[in-house]
Amino acid sequence: MDRLKKAKYGIEKLANRRTGWPVATLAFYGSDRTRATKLVLALVRGADAGAEILCRRTDPDEVRHRADFLDEVVELLGRHAVRRVVTSDRLLGCPHEENVDYEGQYCPDPACAYWVGRNRFTGALSAPS
Repeated sequence: MDRLKKAKYGIEKLANRRTGWPVATLAFYGSDRTRATKLVLALVRGADAGAEILCRRTDPDEVRHRADFLDEVVELLGRHAVRRVVTSDRLLGCPHEENVDYEGQYCPDPACAYWVGRNRFTGALSAPS
């Protein structure tokens, strides 16, 4: 099994667990819905704990095809004895962070125009206000 498949298998195995702490969240972001240029792995140690960022990785092409990034994710999951992984079947928005990279509701980068007015969890466009 090649490195990429092995890493994806390790993540999927943990994603299929339904109980236990700590929980990791693995989120992917991109300027549109087709290409993930950023991944963020976070750890939640318990029911009352906040999320702690373990790693952020970016690639201008596609982070989901970077075996080195996914190997690192698997290594961090093991190091922190993660019991399960929560992830989404879609990208969760543009790779820029609100109140870090920009102020306001939407990213002003023209490359991220796809996300303006879009619900990042459903992908649906919001009704104009």
